[in-house]
Amino acid sequence: PGPLGDDEAQTLLSAAERGARVVFADAASLAGKDGRLRLPFAKDARIHKEWNWLYHYDAFVYASPLTAGVKNRMLCDTEYFGALWSDRCVCGLQPPDEPAFACVYLGIDGAATKKFFHGLQLGGYPLGKGRVILNTLKLAADDPVALRVFANALGANFGIMNRP
Repeated sequence: PGPLGDDEAQTLLSAAERGARVVFADAASLAGKDGRLRLPFAKDARIHKEWNWLYHYDAFVYASPLTAGVKNRMLCDTEYFGALWSDRCVCGLQPPDEPAFACVYLGIDGAATKKFFHGLQLGGYPLGKGRVILNTLKLAADDPVALRVFANALGANFGIMNRP
């Protein structure tokens, strides 16, 4: 659907400040006209897209309520998490207090190009009395691992994290 309007984004963030837990299934929906995410706790956060057919970033999967019921405490297993694999992450953030997926890329391709970035793909941040959960993973409706991760994110909102 694209980015949220300013009023929509502010309404959701204000709800979190008052105590709601807000899940942004696509963190890019918070992008403003300048590309920065409209997050009061991260003024320079942006969506970073990186894809290279040969070299890709490594993703780390943390033990978290957001990864309950799926493989975690490991480098991302691209076969197991294949449907979730995304070429996007949020850069310019402090580490979340609830990390789930984070990525890092160091690219030295033999030419003059050298790149380094790190970012968040799924994690939760406190905001006022509530929480904001940011995601850049692909949440395919036909993949059981993706459905479990998304259910965990939604379950965190309703206190039903470990129910099937």
